[in-house]
Amino acid sequence: IAGNLVDCEVRVLDLVACRNRITKTILGQLDTFRPELVGLSAMTFQYNSAIKVARIVRDWNPEVPIALGGYHSSLLHEEIGLSPEAGLFDFLIRGEGELSFARLTQALGKGERELADVPGLSFRKNGKFIHNPVGPLADLKTIQRPDRQARVYDDFLFFGLPFDCLETSRGCV
Repeated sequence: IAGNLVDCEVRVLDLVACRNRITKTILGQLDTFRPELVGLSAMTFQYNSAIKVARIVRDWNPEVPIALGGYHSSLLHEEIGLSPEAGLFDFLIRGEGELSFARLTQALGKGERELADVPGLSFRKNGKFIHNPVGPLADLKTIQRPDRQARVYDDFLFFGLPFDCLETSRGCV
């Protein structure tokens, strides 16, 4: 996602790297970075963790908008919008987040409040979520490479050796 954001200063925080000090790490990053938008990603088994992180952010500054993307919001956006936790999230990114999240950051950066033309975006309006249609599948050639410089932690090891992930396709194999 970070590689597709233009004119944005981005920090990527993989919470696996700070498993035993999550709250302290998040608050430290929030205090030093002071983001204008917080983006979270969660698969269904990670949704409860995303709720906890969103609460930490809301307690730190209730005015900072929070976007949730990933498989869970893509598949269960209507349920999230009707849940007790709906107020934790200002935006839900559905489908391919590289393009939708980039469009959202551009719109917010320009001060735009009309978000109906951002494909794959769900946003709150008058207390309810509006769910825009999902856009077409992205041409993978147009998606930028990851911005590895945006990562806060870059010291992942596997059997003592440096480790990283590479996505080579979309969807299930």
